[in-house]
Amino acid sequence: LETGDFSLLCGSIGNVLRPVASRLRPEIEQACDALLREGASAARMTGSGSAVFGVFRNAAAAEKAFKILAPSVKNIFLCHTQHDSLRILDE
Repeated sequence: LETGDFSLLCGSIGNVLRPVASRLRPEIEQACDALLREGASAARMTGSGSAVFGVFRNAAAAEKAFKILAPSVKNIFLCHTQHDSLRILDE
């Protein structure tokens, strides 16, 4: 993150539980594959597999993938990186 090297970031993220979780729940690997097919530079599972996320080079690429995947995915969210630390939003 300090260097701003996007490729290095994408190559550095991982999860040692992914192989085991993917054997138990093949949809984890299917979701990662779908994100990569739609342009994610990296796709990984979070923690013990409760979610999968894609890393995109820019918002336009993420939005395009979201629009393509949303009709066929039950729970999908388009998110962005927060650059200004912690922010409390009033509801």
